[in-house]
Amino acid sequence: MRMPIIALSLVSLCSSAGDYQPAAGLGQQYGDVLGTQFAYTTEASKYFVSLGLVGFSADCSNNV
Repeated sequence: MRMPIIALSLVSLCSSAGDYQPAAGLGQQYGDVLGTQFAYTTEASKYFVSLGLVGFSADCSNNV
């Protein structure tokens, strides 16, 4: 009975929490002319999806 509780507590210590960030702007990272961006960021990386008036984009970047 105690082993699952200990294992679950260790998993929660090792996980890294991220942050969701909405944004709006101009340029390719916002889907070209004018658009909005929804990003998920952690300490080491950023993943985002954008939808603009002309197009869309999806990308990720890593902070090394």
